[in-house]
Amino acid sequence: MPIFANKTNIHKMNYEGVIFDLDGTLAYTLEDIGDSVNRVLSQQGFSENNYATYRRLIGSGLRNLIYQSLPEENRNEPTIDATYRMMVHDYNENCLMKTTLYAGIREVLINLKQKGIKMAVYSNKDHDLTTKIVYQLMGKDLFYPVLGSRADLPRKPDPAGVVEIMTAWNADPAKTAFVGDSDTDMQTAKRAGIFAIGVTWGYRDRPELESGGADVILDTPDQILRYF
Repeated sequence: MPIFANKTNIHKMNYEGVIFDLDGTLAYTLEDIGDSVNRVLSQQGFSENNYATYRRLIGSGLRNLIYQSLPEENRNEPTIDATYRMMVHDYNENCLMKTTLYAGIREVLINLKQKGIKMAVYSNKDHDLTTKIVYQLMGKDLFYPVLGSRADLPRKPDPAGVVEIMTAWNADPAKTAFVGDSDTDMQTAKRAGIFAIGVTWGYRDRPELESGGADVILDTPDQILRYF
């Protein structure tokens, strides 16, 4: 059953809009990301990392992931820039090789759509890659808007993307929720003044979600429907 992380801050369960994180929340993307990074590291003569390492690093944008994945002695701007460009090119070509929706996600999204709930995606992944994955896996009719990392949009946990989405919806923050799998997602929600739903099927654990400020922590996708 859902665990209420902050019992003093439970909102009424009548939310009209929900913003989803992508990686580790809607879709399992870990292996495609890790494989792309490892390919470009190997091409440059650097050691590869295992999936467990990438699980810990995913969530703060691809450029930060590259920075963290490089050997410490090679974390200079020219190497980071070159590796990042190589990785984005490789990942764009291979981002859907192993990536899938988590079991039960599609049914939840369809149910929310039928209820008339507004849905959006907000990811720290590059914007073009975010839209490509979302549209390929889930079509173009479920979410508006779909936001990824852009030069003019600060990354999470800055709440600017949430504000942009709520402005597009003309939404009430008190009736908006954010669903994500990391402390970054929870912090984003809290900074935007909206309900923070943490999920445990992604890349982070319950203690991280609790420390990030999750209002509630869920273990299965179908539990999301209780709030709409």
